[in-house]
Amino acid sequence: MNQANKSSLRVRKKRQLDAAKVKFFDEHGGAILLALQTANHAKESEIKQLKLEAVERERIMKEQAELNALMDAALYVNARLREIKQMFEGEKK
Repeated sequence: MNQANKSSLRVRKKRQLDAAKVKFFDEHGGAILLALQTANHAKESEIKQLKLEAVERERIMKEQAELNALMDAALYVNARLREIKQMFEGEKK
């Protein structure tokens, strides 16, 4: 085969491939787009759910910190009351 025939054959094969690509996307483009949109929607929903869970975890951690602070304050007050009680009991004796 001479060079011109090889070149012509390559050009024809490329055109056939291009035509096959166009035909494929004409036939399946809608389904591909729908699948991508569905996957995108699912990921967006997942991200939204994860954000909500993160906000809830943050709220719970804040409440736990407040409870811990209240518990620390209660323990401190209880210890001081015990000291005061011991002082009064010591004065009575």
